[in-house]
Parts: sequence; structure tokens; C-alpha cells
Amino acid sequence: AEWFGSIDAALARKLEYNLIVIEEDKHGLLMRNFDKQLLSVFNEVHYWERLHVEIPFVAMEIASQRDKYRVLCEHVLLVVRDYNKILEALDAEERKLFHDRLAYLDRRITPGVTKLTWTSGKTMLDFFVKEARKYCKEVEATVDSYKAANERISANCKIMAETLLIIITKKK
Repeated sequence: AEWFGSIDAALARKLEYNLIVIEEDKHGLLMRNFDKQLLSVFNEVHYWERLHVEIPFVAMEIASQRDKYRVLCEHVLLVVRDYNKILEALDAEERKLFHDRLAYLDRRITPGVTKLTWTSGKTMLDFFVKEARKYCKEVEATVDSYKAANERISANCKIMAETLLIIITKKK
């Protein structure tokens, strides 16, 4: 009875949230913006159905699209992980160096933060996920290439520092 009372039309409005939010306290990292209450509704409806209990219409309507939202959640989570992986790989100085690449990437991610919602058209959502992941992979490849080159330079500098430039031999 308590669960049934918590289901109302406001639940459906939670699907109007944007796909992604920027975590303010985490230096621009992204977070998937799917309400946890919706996830619990999916589970609750599943179990109430098994018990043959009548389920509120709003909950049934949302739960009927469970698979669609589950797949979309996973795809958005992949975009978020790809993006966050890039940001976490860069320190503050490197972020300045890659400012243009990050701005380019941000332009591709912005629709998920400002326009697209969980109820947007499937074609738009699929296109966003595909494009965002593609651009994340491009920028990640650039960052990885930079990091690898930096490591090679560091290793070569270490070898040069340890190399003797002159050899002094004692007189016999």
C-alpha cells in the first residue's frame, strides 16, 4: 500500500530529465541522470506482476518500456565513462594543453546535457550515443598518443642522464 501511494504522475515527469548532468564538485565529470526511483519502479512492478497484484497505470506504462530504458541507460553510461576516462587521465596542466580538443568534445556531449531527455526520439538518442562515443574515442586516442610520447621522452631523458659523456682513463 505504501508503494502504491508513492506512485504518481510526477514519476513520469522524471523521464523528462536530461540524459546527463555535470557534477559540479568533481571538476567537470559527467554523471548519468536517470532517477533511482524509476529503477525501483521497474523492479517493484516486476515482482507485483508475479504476485498478480493490480499495478497503478503510471507505473505500468513506465515499466512497459523497461528494456528500452535499460538499454538507453547502459549506452548513456558508456558515453559518461568514455568522457570521464579522458578527463581523469589529464591533470590540470594537461587539460589546458588539450583545451581545444576538450571543447570540441564538449560540443558533442552538450545535447545530452541540455536538450535530450529519456523520452526523446530513438533516432536522436541513438545518433547522440553513437556520435558522442565516436568523438570520445578520437579524443582518447589523441590523449593516449600524447601520454605514450611523454613516457618515451621521459625514458629517453633518463637514458641520456645516465649516459657517460666522457670516459677518463688513468695513466699507466
